[in-house]
Amino acid sequence: VLFRSVLEETDIYDDNDGFNGTTDFDFLSFNEHFESTMVGVGLRAGISARIADNIRFGISAETPTYYSIDEQYDTVLITEFDNGDSFAYGDDFDENELRDDFEYELKTPWRVSAGIGLESGPFSAMIDAEFVDWSNLEFDSPAFGFGPVNREIEQTLESATSYRAGASYRFGDAVVRAGFAHAPDQRDARFQSVERDRSLISAGFSYRINRQV
Repeated sequence: VLFRSVLEETDIYDDNDGFNGTTDFDFLSFNEHFESTMVGVGLRAGISARIADNIRFGISAETPTYYSIDEQYDTVLITEFDNGDSFAYGDDFDENELRDDFEYELKTPWRVSAGIGLESGPFSAMIDAEFVDWSNLEFDSPAFGFGPVNREIEQTLESATSYRAGASYRFGDAVVRAGFAHAPDQRDARFQSVERDRSLISAGFSYRINRQV
């Protein structure tokens, strides 16, 4: 992840000329740079089986993913004045107040999901659900104590089950489809000032003109 922000301000009309209580300000540049590198390792396994001629059922589990995250950021501030004076901070190696490199680890919760699909002639449908206990999310770092953060996660987050459903119907070379998904808020209801449940509805249409298009 890379983020860069540049803010520049110029006194193009010379409103700040050093008179009437103003300074002889001419130009300001504020540069922010943030870069995050993330490497994670996890394992997902599942199995599916046809339990009837037109019905298939499957389950899967995903182990916690262990992420190693390295975040680097720096800021450079430059101010110039009409008399030629120029002041800068952050462009020298010994100016570390606005520069840092922070490394930490993140462990995600277990995920368990199951789904079932139906196919009958031109009609097909599928529904699946995923269970995650978000209170098991955990941060760690050798240089910073994440104890209060992890305790807050354990107290304010809870388990949540999200689900998705979709169906399609084929009319010769044309197919219409629709879907619905719901993801509940992972926060404990006692700590919710705003409900953040999410529901999504989708629909689509496709037509095969020939084998190539």
